[in-house]
Amino acid sequence: MNHAASTKKFPKVLSRPNIRGLRKLRVDRFLLIFLVSTTLRTLMFLLASCPSSFRMLVTWFRAFRWAILVSVAGGLVGCDGGSQSRSDSEPAESKASVWDDTSEMVSEEKRVLAAARPFIEAIASGDDAAAYAQLSSHAKTRMSLSQFVVAEDDETIAKYEAEAIHNPTSEDFSMLLKRTAIHFGKPQAVIGVSVMSVDPTVLAGKTEAMERALTIGQIPDSVPAEIRKGSVRAQLLVKLNPDQLREVADQQGRDKDEVEKDESFKPYCNLKAVLVEEGGSLKVGYFEFTPASMWD
Repeated sequence: MNHAASTKKFPKVLSRPNIRGLRKLRVDRFLLIFLVSTTLRTLMFLLASCPSSFRMLVTWFRAFRWAILVSVAGGLVGCDGGSQSRSDSEPAESKASVWDDTSEMVSEEKRVLAAARPFIEAIASGDDAAAYAQLSSHAKTRMSLSQFVVAEDDETIAKYEAEAIHNPTSEDFSMLLKRTAIHFGKPQAVIGVSVMSVDPTVLAGKTEAMERALTIGQIPDSVPAEIRKGSVRAQLLVKLNPDQLREVADQQGRDKDEVEKDESFKPYCNLKAVLVEEGGSLKVGYFEFTPASMWD
């Protein structure tokens, strides 16, 4: 979930992590916590004389520490709130492992997951009109390109926000989704889904920076906190275009065709949706796409 100016043409693409392998690294993660904490605390001390830099570093330190602790404590979170058990040989499109195991969910989490499912599946299947129909009036009031691609520096963010579309139509929504396909790859299937939170405090953003990023992202204040009912985060398998495949191959030091034929290579992006109460039912009040991450 990682979620600085960059010269990279495409965001780094990660395949679905090997869960068993990651569990074996828990001892190393505790060591990582110690090393990161020590290093960042030293930097915080050195930068204390510069208030603005100090505040920024404190925020990132807390966010990074929170992410590490979540990963160590729980592994990769699946739709049941626990670690996923999908084997590498299991089809990525298996709906049973993604949607059906809700035995450990409370009723409100099940309600939120059920409400988010039509939107997420419509995005994964390329049915833009069906996805648009799941949006609330709040989500249709304004859309920024920042919700669809990664803005890697403040200047780009400001540009995207200045060019935001007000009262976007279904056609505008489809146009923006095409940018997502160019940026991350074209969505093909849902390979993971989690109910991140139904806690009103968390959904209101009154928590740590990383937890806010994972649960509600950059949701605008125009979406009232009191109508936010839950947050869902899904992993979407994507099909990379030739240029993206070539860049991944270069990053891995392999041939493009070799990467493409590798059955274990399952590139994906994340789709976050915040559900709101509107007209007596749950609708998508805000959404955003984010890159694949080792914390998923």
